[in-house]
Amino acid sequence: GQGGATAVDVASIALRSSAVMVQVVVTETSPLGEPLPFVETRFYRHGTAGWQRTAPIPAYWGSRSMVETASLRFDFYELDRADVETIAAPLDDFHRALRDVLGLPAPVAGLPITVTVAPQYVASAVDLPGGAIVAMSPLLLRRAVGSDGATMLAAEVRRQLIARAIVECRAHYGVRPAWHPMLDHLAGWLGHHAADLPSRAASAPPQHDGQEAPSALSLAALGMLLADNRADYASPGNAGYRNQSTAQAAAAFFDRLVAERGGGALPTLLATFGQADDWAGVLDILTRP
Repeated sequence: GQGGATAVDVASIALRSSAVMVQVVVTETSPLGEPLPFVETRFYRHGTAGWQRTAPIPAYWGSRSMVETASLRFDFYELDRADVETIAAPLDDFHRALRDVLGLPAPVAGLPITVTVAPQYVASAVDLPGGAIVAMSPLLLRRAVGSDGATMLAAEVRRQLIARAIVECRAHYGVRPAWHPMLDHLAGWLGHHAADLPSRAASAPPQHDGQEAPSALSLAALGMLLADNRADYASPGNAGYRNQSTAQAAAAFFDRLVAERGGGALPTLLATFGQADDWAGVLDILTRP
């Protein structure tokens, strides 16, 4: 790292014929002198030039296997079984809650989405609409010491499930292009609230006395803040501030909307994005009694 020396300690070695899998703990030093240890798995093959580092060697992962839930089919290799079995049921719950809270059709029985846990390096931006979700084996993740590979794998699968659902929302609700940035913010909000999404999907709106729409003022204020951010910081030099401020305002808007309208609020909002051209139109629809 930029801060100083890097130390490498061998944590484990697995020999296999002319190949070896080595798990190492790499400790880098931050500019402030703090140790930053992380775990990395490396592979080597022996040849005429000696031991040479190579790509992951699939033979180490063992035989191919499968675990299926109501809406997901996990295609993986034996070495990753413990991690897959840990995350399969929670991810199935998340997937069904995600579609529910977005007002999308429930997963079709007997047609689960395939999640392939691959014994190879996979870019985090892999996107295969309509096909399998491909995630990298947790063993290959460069992760902080003490972190959990299963947790990181689950986060990557959730990210791809959310991305796929957002694309589906555009078509399902006929979302106008002007609102596509709000769908990007919604994707971030869904990821942030992954743990409590099932309870949010099932929540009912709170009861209020009186005739006024209880969230009219707060939603209007937050909606106008979003519109103002885009207008006030339109110059290229303000892009970083605008993006951060708009993301925070969008998160607050979604929080307020769901808290005050219950689990059915997001489908209403998404339908509105298919009807209205500006925030005034969105708020007019949302705040009707």
